[in-house]
Amino acid sequence: MCYAVGGCAGAGPAASYVAAALQFFAASQCLLQESYPRHAHVTNGSQYDFIVVGGGTAGSALAARLAEEDRFSVLLLEAGPNPPVESIIPGLRQTLKETPYDWNFTSVDDGVTSQALASHVQRQPRGKMLGGSGSLNDMVYARGHPQDYYEWADIAGEVWNWTNVLDYFKKTEHMTDSKIVGNEELMQYHGTGGAIEVAGAHYPDSPNSKMMQAFQELGFAAVDDMTYPYKIGVGKFSHTVRAGRRDSSLTAMLNKVKSRKLHVLKNTFATKILFEGNKAVGILADSDGRELHVYAKHEVIVSAGTFNTPKLLLLSGVGPSHILNQFGIDVVPRSARGTRSAGSHSIGAYLPQKDKDANIPYFAIYPSCVPAGQLTSKLCMQGIGFTNEICGKLQKENELHELIVAAVVLLKPQSRGNVTLKSVHPDVDPAIYSGTFDDEADLEGFPEAIEKALSLVNTTHFKKLGARVVDLTPESCVGLQGAARTRCSVRALALAAWHAVGTARLGAVLDAELRVRGLQGLRVADASVMPTMVRGNTNAPVVMIAEMAADFIKNQYGDK
Repeated sequence: MCYAVGGCAGAGPAASYVAAALQFFAASQCLLQESYPRHAHVTNGSQYDFIVVGGGTAGSALAARLAEEDRFSVLLLEAGPNPPVESIIPGLRQTLKETPYDWNFTSVDDGVTSQALASHVQRQPRGKMLGGSGSLNDMVYARGHPQDYYEWADIAGEVWNWTNVLDYFKKTEHMTDSKIVGNEELMQYHGTGGAIEVAGAHYPDSPNSKMMQAFQELGFAAVDDMTYPYKIGVGKFSHTVRAGRRDSSLTAMLNKVKSRKLHVLKNTFATKILFEGNKAVGILADSDGRELHVYAKHEVIVSAGTFNTPKLLLLSGVGPSHILNQFGIDVVPRSARGTRSAGSHSIGAYLPQKDKDANIPYFAIYPSCVPAGQLTSKLCMQGIGFTNEICGKLQKENELHELIVAAVVLLKPQSRGNVTLKSVHPDVDPAIYSGTFDDEADLEGFPEAIEKALSLVNTTHFKKLGARVVDLTPESCVGLQGAARTRCSVRALALAAWHAVGTARLGAVLDAELRVRGLQGLRVADASVMPTMVRGNTNAPVVMIAEMAADFIKNQYGDK
């Protein structure tokens, strides 16, 4: 949904560019002291206690925690380089998408959903650099809802229940958001001694305060802490930002490691897990064009992300035999046969579930402002991916008016996609089937949620601005009426929210401690392990998973 309005509180093009430039130069001075791990010299055939595949959000945190143990030697493999300066500057984060720092994944066109997107596919940006998507994302700190983790516990074991995972969220967190720190009730759910700073909103207050007031006029309760589990409404998210710069498991954890027993190889892409029988013993990798064999005494831990983790497992012979046989890949004996299903949010303020606990969110509405004249063809067609038809409508309105774009997000979809191979060649992207709206029940709540978002134009603030709704109904849906028209539009305009999870799930592929069932020496720790979606952004839950994986490993190997 979009609204044509009469002002984004002075956030015109010139002001935005000047602010971004000032932020860039100010942050650049600080970044001169940013110290990423040096690229290690690793000889062919080297052995480590542990090999971590993927230096993203999970891999950075996990490697840093394992390096705390002097008795462990750890090798971290990352397919990309160090992040560029733009990664650290919050205002420039969008410039990294569709660059060499992004894997640039896209879904397969299913001929039904997302047909109002230019290529009929959903973009799935993922960071291809140290820090992974934690070096590319919007830095929103969200955890999901306690109910999400009770569901995990039912599927995978009590170690994953809300009470236990909360301790791990708090372990990494250094909460400094002034709205939260001074509130004793809220602080029960936060940590202050962790590595990653969680700070207050870094965007201008005035336009957001007006938006907050508009939502409250619609009946949403004001919420100081968007991670507080027992009240939902409208509020400002906290962000992982420290002194105006991105904070992440890379900057706050991996960069701080002093141990000489942690080696980091950048521009090194794992192509196959090496096995002896049913035990993972090492990795075959392409390191800057050099074939490299490295070996693990104890374990290989795959933290390559929702799309690359299942791809690596399949290329290595771990997965359903009918898929592996199709590509002529030998099946590792007794390996897991779990499915590779992926769930994702379809693109705040939270709406409660109907006829259930009013404190469990069902939909979210995320509004953002586009200053007049700033919606370029590149941003609309390449950045968002809409067709000429949709982009033309938006750009015409944006020539003279600011736009409020309200993304309506289904937080707990029932539809499932899957990730599989396109080729046996490691440099070919996996086939990503989004499965968006495969379960028709996911469409049912959208008409009401969208109507709630559209009703913002009837609030006092937006009436004063003369706001109106820009109709984005695709041509293919124009002949329909009411809820049927809305559902048709939602299906056609569906975007991925970039939170796909669950392609190597707990309780299916993995046991409760993230070990691949039926195999030895192989574990997975990243978003792919989530057995169900969480109701929110996934970065903080992925760090939590890495923290738990580190403890599982330390406890298992003790003084060995």
